[in-house]
Amino acid sequence: MHIPAQSIATIKDLVLQLISINEVKDDAYIRICYTLTESGTIGTFPEHSCLSITIDPMGRKKWLKDNLQMRLKLSDLLKPPREVFPHAIKCISNYTASRIEMKHLAEKGFDMLLYTNREGFITEAPTSIIMFVKGNSIITPPLSQNILPSITRQTILDMCKQLHIPTEERSIHTSELPYFEAAFLCGTGIEIAPVQSVNDIEYSSQHNLTHHIIEEFFNLVRNIS
Repeated sequence: MHIPAQSIATIKDLVLQLISINEVKDDAYIRICYTLTESGTIGTFPEHSCLSITIDPMGRKKWLKDNLQMRLKLSDLLKPPREVFPHAIKCISNYTASRIEMKHLAEKGFDMLLYTNREGFITEAPTSIIMFVKGNSIITPPLSQNILPSITRQTILDMCKQLHIPTEERSIHTSELPYFEAAFLCGTGIEIAPVQSVNDIEYSSQHNLTHHIIEEFFNLVRNIS
C-alpha cells in the first residue's frame, strides 16, 4: 500500500483542524487510519489508500474513574516472533484473534488477556503494555520481546527517569509473576489501568508507586507543573 508523503506531513494540521471544528475541550480518542480504496486478490497489490481521522469523546476509563483493577489471564495463544509478524506494524488484523479470545475470557470474569512467547516470557496485552512494580522500581518487557513501541510506554519510562524512579527493561518469565508487588497496563486508549491479578496471582491495588505514576502521568499530559 502506498502512503503519500504529503498526506503524512499534513496529519498534524488535520488533527488540529478536527479538534477546532468540533470544539473539543475534554479528553478524546483520535484514530488515524489508512485503508485501501480498492479491493485486491492474491498476487495483486493495490496502491491507492485513503486517510481517515476520527475523534471520539473518551473521558476517564472505569479503572481510574471508579477505582477498579483489571483481572488478567495469560493467553492460550502465543505472541508470534517478529519473523512472523513485525511488532511495529499497527494493523487491525493484529487484534482479531484477541477479540475472539477476549469474548470467552469476559464470560469467565477476566478483563484482559496477556500474551507470552514460546519461551514463556511476558510480551504485552492486545492494546496495551504491562509494567510491574517491585519495591521502588518499574520493570517492563523490552521491545525485543516483539511488543509495539508504544508512545505511552516511552512517555512513562521517560517520566520515571525525570522523577528518578528506577526502571528496568528486561525479559520477564512467567515464573517471576508471584514476586512482583503490583502491576498496571498502559496505552493510548486504556491510559493506565491498575492490575488486580494475573491468573490466580494477586497484586496490591494500593501500591504508592502505582498511584504516584498515575498522578504524574496526568500532570504531564495536561502540562500541569
